[in-house]
Amino acid sequence: MDYNTLKDKTVFDFCDDTAILAKVTGFPEPLKSKEYIIGLSPIVHSQMLQALADETNNYGLREAATKLETELWENFDKNIDASRGLIIEP
Repeated sequence: MDYNTLKDKTVFDFCDDTAILAKVTGFPEPLKSKEYIIGLSPIVHSQMLQALADETNNYGLREAATKLETELWENFDKNIDASRGLIIEP
């Protein structure tokens, strides 16, 4: 699986089992809508995709989501100015 295809994807694009979605997103109740996770960072989405891959034994998805997370962290680190810090707005 090409990790570039995962950009802007969430676990809801790969799974519709509400129990699995609740487990991989960390929400206590079964999820039926991605509105619950829409505001989370792309890094968190890649981590949820990795959790989904682990839960469903999808090794291609796991590898692609791991590559995506690595790229996202590299871009995140490039954008930090250590002298000014990083401001995160909600």
